Amino acid sequence: MPDSESEFGRPSNEFICTLTDHFGRVPLHIALERGAPPGTVACLLRMCPSSIDATSSDGKTPLDLATTLSRDELLLLSAPSEDIPTDG
Repeated sequence: MPDSESEFGRPSNEFICTLTDHFGRVPLHIALERGAPPGTVACLLRMCPSSIDATSSDGKTPLDLATTLSRDELLLLSAPSEDIPTDG
């Protein structure tokens, strides 16, 4: 678990984005389920890259949800850069 406080005594981004609800979902799960814009999903992923592997109580990761819900931006954001096709 990440440190719960930043240097200024406020909760750190890493800590906040690893909090879970009663279904074991992290904010990235919820953002995907509720159709958050790609920029929001990207921000959550940048703030807490490990959340991509978080497993909810039903065994789903955000990547599982992205596949099921056809949220291709998460698939691209989570792919190693050498796997992302480029023009040219």
